[in-house]
Amino acid sequence: GDSPVGDPFYEAQAWFLEAMRVPEAWARGYRGAGVTIRVNDDGIDTSHPDVDKVSRSDSCEIWQAIRGGLGHGTAAASLAAGNSNGFCGVGVAPSAALSSCKIIPGPDDDDPYSPEYPGGSFISSGDNDVSSNSWGLDSCLARSSSGGYYYGYAYLDDFWKSDAAEKACPFA
Repeated sequence: GDSPVGDPFYEAQAWFLEAMRVPEAWARGYRGAGVTIRVNDDGIDTSHPDVDKVSRSDSCEIWQAIRGGLGHGTAAASLAAGNSNGFCGVGVAPSAALSSCKIIPGPDDDDPYSPEYPGGSFISSGDNDVSSNSWGLDSCLARSSSGGYYYGYAYLDDFWKSDAAEKACPFA
């Protein structure tokens, strides 16, 4: 069928947008205009045309995906508010603005997280209407005393246990 937003990639996304009844909201004129969605994640790569609308004034001090590429934060931002521009797809609220807070650090000190993260102010900083937090604890990932991460342990009963990893982390 035809795309309700005129995006040639709509059909590839129709299954989840229609499951959430998004086209019905669009038909009623709700496309996110006047709304700012904060994406708290590993940053947003604003060189991607679907998410090139990040409000720096409403974002945290460190907000951009330093290494570029299509990381989780960029993907989450695109699903929430990706522009309807014929490039890659369309988000649920294509007319919404975006802001970003990088709360997930990169693999080394050259890719830090925002200073708003440790105190939790990243949740309420800036003029944001929606806070997207699609990150969480990977129960197969443990943090080493040197600050790195390693696989093979599972978080079970409030403790990291190597013997629980076999059941909880089949790919570790």
